[in-house]
Amino acid sequence: MFNLYNHKYNYGESIVHRMNTIIKIVSFLVFILVMLFKYNNVLFICNISLVIFYVLFSDISYSKYLNIIWKIKFIIIFIYIYLYYLNINIMKINYIVLYLISILLFLYIIVFTSTKEDISNSLGNIFNIGVYKERIKLFFYKIIAFKEIFINNINKRIDNIEYKGFDVRYRSFIVRWGLILSDIKITYKESKKELNNRIKVIKYKGYNGKDKKNKYSKKLCIFDYIILLYDLFMIIYYIMVVR
Repeated sequence: MFNLYNHKYNYGESIVHRMNTIIKIVSFLVFILVMLFKYNNVLFICNISLVIFYVLFSDISYSKYLNIIWKIKFIIIFIYIYLYYLNINIMKINYIVLYLISILLFLYIIVFTSTKEDISNSLGNIFNIGVYKERIKLFFYKIIAFKEIFINNINKRIDNIEYKGFDVRYRSFIVRWGLILSDIKITYKESKKELNNRIKVIKYKGYNGKDKKNKYSKKLCIFDYIILLYDLFMIIYYIMVVR
């Protein structure tokens, strides 16, 4: 189920949906931090297991996650070939590739299970210095929303059968894109105008308007505390055992 403001967000009642978005983002930052630590089998297994936990308990079709991996298949192949060319151990190559895939999956897990309002709000809270909290929230929202609007406007022009008086159905790919790019400034201005209209609605009705809101966005559940303890364990384990 999608709406205007949360294009990729999947409404649900799963464990991961119930978790506070701030906790998920902090967990992702800890994931990156542990990845940069000195390699350790226990930390590696714990880190990857965390991503697997999110995937299994997000109640989102596995095909969505597999499709994400499939889209970067050529990048994965290139990384394998390049690292192998540098005479890097095959196990280390697998370790690097698995981490890259996990990072991408982790990001999409946050997007699939958190509304744009929660993501913007959480990023604002995490990086808030106590002065410009609302401006920071709105700044992140504008970046996410404008990308969506701009791409939608480009797609509308591409899908339009007649553009500038030309029947583009039988035109080549280069000609069609040439027509679109010739008016890229107009597309940008239209997208900006649409974004400003959306911001006016947000300021009046809030990020979700009259749509269903994520009722778990303000409170911590038991799973939030479990994940925090899990992240804390990995950091303490590194300090006490690995380092």
